[in-house]
Amino acid sequence: MLFLEGNIRNLARLAENMRLLKEQLLAKGTDVDKIVLQHDLLLAQLTAAQAGYEQAVNALKFQMGWSPESTLVVPAEPDSMAIGSGSGAPADLLLLQQQQQIIRAETKAARAARHPVVSLYGFYGYNGFGKAGDNSFFKEFPLSYIGMQASVPIYDGGLTRSRLNQKAIEQKRVSQQEQLLREKYDLDLRNAEINIRTNRQVLVAQDGNIRLAERLFDQTQTQLREGVATIADVLQSENSLREAQNNYLSALVKLRISELERLRAAGLLPIE
Repeated sequence: MLFLEGNIRNLARLAENMRLLKEQLLAKGTDVDKIVLQHDLLLAQLTAAQAGYEQAVNALKFQMGWSPESTLVVPAEPDSMAIGSGSGAPADLLLLQQQQQIIRAETKAARAARHPVVSLYGFYGYNGFGKAGDNSFFKEFPLSYIGMQASVPIYDGGLTRSRLNQKAIEQKRVSQQEQLLREKYDLDLRNAEINIRTNRQVLVAQDGNIRLAERLFDQTQTQLREGVATIADVLQSENSLREAQNNYLSALVKLRISELERLRAAGLLPIE
């Protein structure tokens, strides 16, 4: 929106200059109307952009679990994207690691089923009897016992061996999936680094194009006041400036996407 606001100010000044030239019979009324039309179109684009910005911010607040009344500051300057406090591994890779831990625990439990189990148990309390009414009485005496139980597995029909074989197959499958996923994220990370370097170079080049288009626009306005250029030349230079600005924004979006891809591949995006 900074570009739109700057362009609107430029066209407002240009429209004022054209009115002065018209009063001096150096410009036609249609020339002024063309500038005013471009100015009004940019005002409409600015209004639409502001509405879209507010909708995007509200959607972001919703995704973050913030209330609509809370304040969310979005930096306008194209600084480098800050790295989040993530877990250091992508979510699906963490899920596979958790699956491996579960399989190892189940394997350990299945192996433990082969071992003898010895358990001790005991009880201590009181027992009593008596009667109510005449000659009532109540007698109590302690009661206790202790014991030991041993369970020795002899033959389970191959059930434990089958479980161990199944867990070994699952462990191998999950390990292979994890290895493939690690290789995929390593490739994604390298590609993201390449895209970041490329998009940064493109962004610098597009920034230079904006500076060049701004100088050409200013020179064309000067030439218009001197009677060397026409209103068509001014509008053409203004369109070139807007095209350079759009190309710059497009390059900035691509850079941000590649930075997010790098954070995702590196597992540095926060996981709720």
